[in-house]
Amino acid sequence: MTAGAVAELLESELFVTKGCVHGAHARQRGRIELADGGTFFLDEGGAGAWLQAKLLRVLQEKQFERVGGRQVVEADVRWVAATNRNLAQMVQEGTFRGDSTIACRCSPCSCRPARSARDIGPLADHLIRRIGVSLGRPDLT
Repeated sequence: MTAGAVAELLESELFVTKGCVHGAHARQRGRIELADGGTFFLDEGGAGAWLQAKLLRVLQEKQFERVGGRQVVEADVRWVAATNRNLAQMVQEGTFRGDSTIACRCSPCSCRPARSARDIGPLADHLIRRIGVSLGRPDLT
């Protein structure tokens, strides 16, 4: 799948409208609209500059237009985004909008991969025991 096709698919998932998705006969609500009043987690969006602009509008103005629509839709959404990419480098390369990092109040947080942690096994065992006890099934482990 090409990068352009991925971006179009992402846009239709976020800002869907009637007839936008193959086989859609009734108006559907996109992910942004469904998250209204809640939190939206965007993981490795891979959005192009034009889609970043639409996301920025939702973030700043709390509104958007559905794909293929002309009506403005209000959406009060709290955003959490994650990436393993270097955003500062992407801004320099022109693949990520600099105004997005300012508007998002990006706070880089680096952490080691979970696969490198030696305490994951004991932590998982502990959590399984606690869940088992709370469910009345201490034999889960």
